[in-house]
Amino acid sequence: MKYLCYASVLVLCLGLCVFGLINFSKADGHLVISEKEKKIVLKGQISKALGEYASHLKGSVEFIACGPSGKVYESIVVVDATAKEVYKAIEKLGVKLGTPPDYDEEKDENIPPKGTTFLISVEWEVEDKTKKVRADELIYNFKTNKPLPPVAWVYTGSRVIPDLDSDDEDAMIPHAFMADHIVALRQFDGSALFQNPLPESLE
Repeated sequence: MKYLCYASVLVLCLGLCVFGLINFSKADGHLVISEKEKKIVLKGQISKALGEYASHLKGSVEFIACGPSGKVYESIVVVDATAKEVYKAIEKLGVKLGTPPDYDEEKDENIPPKGTTFLISVEWEVEDKTKKVRADELIYNFKTNKPLPPVAWVYTGSRVIPDLDSDDEDAMIPHAFMADHIVALRQFDGSALFQNPLPESLE
């Protein structure tokens, strides 16, 4: 699945909470939690590395957002907060972990992610005016020649993997902590905190 970003900054919002990716001028801190509004605001910017491998990726992106140490060359937005910080912030809002995508070998079929759904939007300033759009409006599908349909992104918290930094050989951590991936465009990318549930994201 190949998508092209044709706008500058994006925002994500979910059903239970609001999860915002906005530019530096719109946030007082790199991560702000409003428990009353069930809202999280993240400070971020368009990835400066986006398009770095244009001859190979040809405009495709894998992530809506990642942290500073994620795959910034395949992410539209890079936020100051790490995936671990976002994970902890969502936890404070009382949002439970979902079930990350998986594969059933016996049935030879993919198991889609399940969890609380988020709507995703973006805010930025244009001539002293705030512009806000849904994240899916910023993504163009090369195969359908249309923007991405409206999406309610699934929060799973990512798959878990062995914690190589722990002295406990059985210790596990969310994959997102290591990968620093926050919102994936592909449904079965369990390295991110959020997945895209749309059928075309399977490609």
